[in-house]
Amino acid sequence: MPADIRRALRVQEIHKSYPGVHALRGVSLDVRAGEVHAVVGENGAGKSTLMGVISGSQAADAGTIEIAGTSLDRPSPAATRALGLVIAHQWPALAPDLTVVENMTLAAPRAQVDDRVAWCREALAAVHATASPHDRVHDLSLAQRQLVEVAKAYVASPRLLILDEPTEPLSATEIDNLFAWVERLAADGVGVIYISHRIPEIRRIADRVTVLRDGMVAGSWTLPEISDDEIVHQVVGRPVEAAFADKPKRAARDTPILAVDDFSCDGFADVSLSVHAGEVVGLAGVEGNGQRELLHALAGVAPSRQAVVIDGVQRKIGDVRAARRHGIVYLPADRHDDGLFMRLSVRENLALSTLGERRRGGFVRRGAEREAVNRQIERLDVRAASSETEVATLSGGNQQKVLIGAAMMAGPRVFLLEDPTQGVDVGARAEIYRSLRALAADGAAVLIVSSDPIELEGLCDRVLVFARGRVVAELCDEQVTEHEIAQAALMVAAAREPGGSGSAKVRFLRGDYFPSLVLAGIIVALGAFVASRNGLYLSGQNVRTTLALLAALAFIALGQLVVVQAGGFDLSVGPLSGLIVVVGSFYFAEPLGAGALVLGLLIAATVAFGAGLLNGVMAGPGGISPIVTTLVTFILFQGCSLLLRPTPGGTYDIRLSDALTTAAGPLPVSFAVAVAIGIALEWWLRRTRSGMALRAVGSDDDVARRLGLSPERVRLYAYLGCAGLTFCGSLVLAGQVGIGDPNLGTEYTLMSITAVVLGGASIFGGRGSFVGAMLGALLIVQVMNATTFLGLDDAWQRWLVGLMTLSGAGVYSRLRATRTSP
Repeated sequence: MPADIRRALRVQEIHKSYPGVHALRGVSLDVRAGEVHAVVGENGAGKSTLMGVISGSQAADAGTIEIAGTSLDRPSPAATRALGLVIAHQWPALAPDLTVVENMTLAAPRAQVDDRVAWCREALAAVHATASPHDRVHDLSLAQRQLVEVAKAYVASPRLLILDEPTEPLSATEIDNLFAWVERLAADGVGVIYISHRIPEIRRIADRVTVLRDGMVAGSWTLPEISDDEIVHQVVGRPVEAAFADKPKRAARDTPILAVDDFSCDGFADVSLSVHAGEVVGLAGVEGNGQRELLHALAGVAPSRQAVVIDGVQRKIGDVRAARRHGIVYLPADRHDDGLFMRLSVRENLALSTLGERRRGGFVRRGAEREAVNRQIERLDVRAASSETEVATLSGGNQQKVLIGAAMMAGPRVFLLEDPTQGVDVGARAEIYRSLRALAADGAAVLIVSSDPIELEGLCDRVLVFARGRVVAELCDEQVTEHEIAQAALMVAAAREPGGSGSAKVRFLRGDYFPSLVLAGIIVALGAFVASRNGLYLSGQNVRTTLALLAALAFIALGQLVVVQAGGFDLSVGPLSGLIVVVGSFYFAEPLGAGALVLGLLIAATVAFGAGLLNGVMAGPGGISPIVTTLVTFILFQGCSLLLRPTPGGTYDIRLSDALTTAAGPLPVSFAVAVAIGIALEWWLRRTRSGMALRAVGSDDDVARRLGLSPERVRLYAYLGCAGLTFCGSLVLAGQVGIGDPNLGTEYTLMSITAVVLGGASIFGGRGSFVGAMLGALLIVQVMNATTFLGLDDAWQRWLVGLMTLSGAGVYSRLRATRTSP
């Protein structure tokens, strides 16, 4: 076997530049098969860029890459995956609206198994993940998501594995399990790149370490060759002051700023604690034992009915706004999703929480804002090109400083922090620690949850250790050591292990089928009520008429949902359906021959799919907002209808109209076909990779790309699918009206959107069901029909549908708004 085959990876002289930034400067790196090679460096040193180049997601300006002896002339994610490269990302590449098993299926497209759930359970068990395959990712804790991300790597059978900050949210036990798995991989000949800021972990797991600094390799060493202090010195390029500032001596305590007594909520019970001015208190314990739930309750993130004492006064903390009003500010662990507005600037993120303090006559005083923001940037040493730099472009450490700075701008009395240095390098970490101690010195009370006992030891005056949802130990002063914290957490027998997102009942209530059950109940109740008032309501003739009207809307609503699932909208479905009916009126007039029928269908189908292609190209590869795109085509299609038929005309052949409206007893054939297609689409959405891909794109574009999907291509196909279903609905509509009417169909745009919202779809994409969309369409048609039988004014049709839509959207959003497992 040639010697270079024993190299899992060989990178030579990689250069990569962005406007104004030379991110990588001649980086070379070798990773041997069977070794764990650590890569360390400050945030912004080039680690993420290098991993992006190696994985093929970013193109290098110069240099070569070899994976397992194979040179990559044109690196791409598909090419590197084919050679066995797998990445477990620091911010997990998991679509939040999909379940664990669906994410795993998308991540391993070549895994063909009969029982995906069992296959998923095996992968989760291999990395000791406690999540259920049926849990929705949005409902998982950060630690659970990270382990699912690692399980994705397991199912991919890697030859080269990149682990990017995998332990940040994990407990000590979870880290032990992860390292045992990594050691087994290395023993099997897998090359592992391990990226971390935690030097004790690097020394424990790695064989060699390479330090990146300012886009260059500062050096590579075996671990016995270099001390911890030397690694830190190489990372920052200068001597580093002690990471932790000296703790002040504990003075006599006055009234605590924050206090609770026998405080209980979901996840913990009977907790009593107090935090005084100038004090930093830590909450520790094995993950999932109540410490995070307590922090969330104090912050108003999780609802609590008990009072909290702030400066000696009892306060009710019902939500985050109430907490802020009483001087409590919360800094979440997930700064990307929960803490920062990633697409806004540094200035905007820092100033948002205090806009009211710098306004005059309803306008913000920009000079005062700029002065306050610059003062905060200087105080925290936020390294950005300017205050107008987009936060998403900053390193993780600087993002965390912006998050802390935004909290400081509000001048709160109590700071609640969750993993405040997650994903932050050693240099920025020391700066954050000093900032937190400075906050306490200025008279604030600081309460911290952290999974890192070293961090708690160096930063906290006291530490409360949790087990089984209760405080089992309080450590003070000299007792606050890594050993004492770990011993107190682990010596309690049968500590509760973190679980999934809740019971099957909870998952159902928060799932995509609960809205369908609600709609079914409303439809039955409304039908029974109307039938009790008018005996003709359930007559065969009325049922047939109602279902016939439903068929057209059902088809168009199904098409609308395809686009909504992909994170878009199609405002043009109504005018498109009318345009198809108008086009058909030129070919389907009496007497209708076979040639005219075929030609008319071909031309109408061409119009439909041409419209879908136009929408899909503009909203997909074209990158234009779906609302803007389809608003333009709404006007275009409506104008075409009026141009072709300024007034209604072109009567359809009666034989075609009869064929399109034929029924078997009270059941129209068109309705039966719509139901069959809706059920087939529901199966496709849940059981096929392409259906999961559609929801993944709607759930999160960036995650979809990291899973190897093309959001632009998926959206293009979604608009084509919507056009096809709209074509079917238009044929049903043509059979019912029998004439080319240029104003026909416009109302179907809003009705189709209403139907998918009633059915539980999220307007942001990724959620909903085709069954729900059909039931939503049925409820709309039923309300329109019921008002007639009840003798109500037509306005009631709009009012009732609008009220139900608003109520349904509010209930569904409320159920899905918070995670069941923090």
